[in-house]
Amino acid sequence: MNDACEAARGAMAVILGLDAEVVEAMVKEVNLPNDLWAANYNCPGQVVISGTPKGIEAGSIAAKAKGAKRVLPLPVHGAFHSGLMKLAEDRLSVYIENASLKESGVELVMNVTGAPVLNTKEIRLNLIKQVTQAVRWEQGIRYMMKAGVEMFVELGCGKALSGFNKRIGVTAPCISLENIKDIAILEEQLKLGTS
Repeated sequence: MNDACEAARGAMAVILGLDAEVVEAMVKEVNLPNDLWAANYNCPGQVVISGTPKGIEAGSIAAKAKGAKRVLPLPVHGAFHSGLMKLAEDRLSVYIENASLKESGVELVMNVTGAPVLNTKEIRLNLIKQVTQAVRWEQGIRYMMKAGVEMFVELGCGKALSGFNKRIGVTAPCISLENIKDIAILEEQLKLGTS
């Protein structure tokens, strides 16, 4: 991805206060298909756009004209989840195509679709496409809520995803694991869930 960032200068910005459908329509209206993409559907009223500096500028102006509360540039090195990552997608695809995957009866909710996938062919395709396609976090979480998921566990630094879940309306526990001590919190929550 770093090579793709170096090959094509890009940026991202978060749009606050517009529905996803409005942002999608706005991206189409701006009509810069090689410069601007909707990249992350985080939660209601928060969609990230990705693209060239020209695309981000045009998208930011259009979003404000549509009534966005704020448009904030993100401190990133490139235009992730956009067509500008095609080089990375192509190079990653070789590894994913050759990775050993086994069928499982467990649904895997994937970023590209925001929906479950069961067969390895679709999993492989979505793993490749997630480099250039939007992250449909909100859609995936809404699917899991309807499916009855009883707990969400966030791994890694920060609590951004748990924050998104709260704004989406998740009422199930959202546990963020940032360090080894947080595992005790998860263990306690699991005990509460089984009693």
